[in-house]
Amino acid sequence: DVLVLGGGASGAYVAAQLTDIYQKNVLVVERASRLGGHVNTIDVPGVDHPIEFGVQAYHNLSFVTPFFNRYGINTTVGSGISFTSVPLDQVTAKPVNITVFSAEDQQAALGRWLEFGLKYKEYIYPKYDLPTPLGDAAPLARPFIETVKELQLEPIVLSLEDAHWANDLLALPTLQAVSTFGFPWFDGTPLVVPESHNNTELYGKIQEHLGDKVRLNTHIQSVRRDQEGSIKSIVRGPGGCTKVYSKHVVVAFVPTEDNMAPFDTTDEEDGLFSKWDCVTMFNGLLTIEGMPNATDLDPVSSDPDRYFVPKRPNARFINLADTPYSAAYVVGEPGFDTEDAKHFLEERLTTIREAGAFPVGDKPKYWGFDDHSPLVCSVGQEEMVAGFWSDITALQGQRNTWYVGQAFAADLSAYVWAQAQEVVDAVIKKL
Repeated sequence: DVLVLGGGASGAYVAAQLTDIYQKNVLVVERASRLGGHVNTIDVPGVDHPIEFGVQAYHNLSFVTPFFNRYGINTTVGSGISFTSVPLDQVTAKPVNITVFSAEDQQAALGRWLEFGLKYKEYIYPKYDLPTPLGDAAPLARPFIETVKELQLEPIVLSLEDAHWANDLLALPTLQAVSTFGFPWFDGTPLVVPESHNNTELYGKIQEHLGDKVRLNTHIQSVRRDQEGSIKSIVRGPGGCTKVYSKHVVVAFVPTEDNMAPFDTTDEEDGLFSKWDCVTMFNGLLTIEGMPNATDLDPVSSDPDRYFVPKRPNARFINLADTPYSAAYVVGEPGFDTEDAKHFLEERLTTIREAGAFPVGDKPKYWGFDDHSPLVCSVGQEEMVAGFWSDITALQGQRNTWYVGQAFAADLSAYVWAQAQEVVDAVIKKL
């Protein structure tokens, strides 16, 4: 019935819903050796629980805990990582004296940011749903720096959750800033994790349930969609090539021009898929000689006019308290691959050591390192005003092709699942 291309958060959710709830015949094709996408869980010596260096927790929207429970997984309250941030210039690694705001100023700015996000929630949740013309949604198209100035968000802009993932946060459209770094973190929704504290557990259960309906280490060779609605695909895995015939195909990865190359795309599709600007992002778990305990070596700009917000490329290191392990995050230039990211990361460690404040080693041990690209995909203000979101939303269901994932919703697992559920509902109506 349905071919699902990609087994990350959105693809795994689509497959689970179609098989469990609707008993449809589904095949999932995933290029990695497991389902779960940006979930990265690893067991390491000296720690009595798994360590996550990808997805940390899940926003407990109304359907999230029941989804875990369906696979026999209980959830518990998620706890964050405790650390002290040390701002270091992203070029020189010298300490930066950033502006310190009072708790009252920070709280007031958070209130303004939350109020703004909730005002535009209808355009953001469960999916990006902006009209053409933008009308009341026009503020979501402007660069975030304009929203910072209007709402006087200077006290909080550098501390927004996960903002270092955001390419150049200040240039990012306010739509992505508010969805991924805004109201979902501040509206009171609790965070949960599996009781096992193993975020991979859910995807392992889904994979076990799907059985031979999952093809891992498998790549798309071609997808051809004929006028009668039949879809003929060829995928290549460890056993060679397989032809797959399906009624519908769900694209569960970011439909960039490169990613969609195996498809028989139209000029309209190519024109839209070529517009994305995405972050090249890598996550890792390392041991770094000399890394201070429970410390975040945080790359920042020295420019107060940028509110100290860094540009890409940058690398961030956070030691997990009372362990020898540190999470590492690299936001690279377009085209960065894994080796480029590691090279940049090690050069950054050298710069930090030579700056004199922290005698860290520049030859870390890599326990895990994963490419999360492309991430935080957006289009500019001009494209948004010209109707990009209406146009790309209109592609849903055309030629029996559907799109799910973080390009179409806030880049948070629960929000991605909510968008995917809307697509599942639409597919069922067509089957």
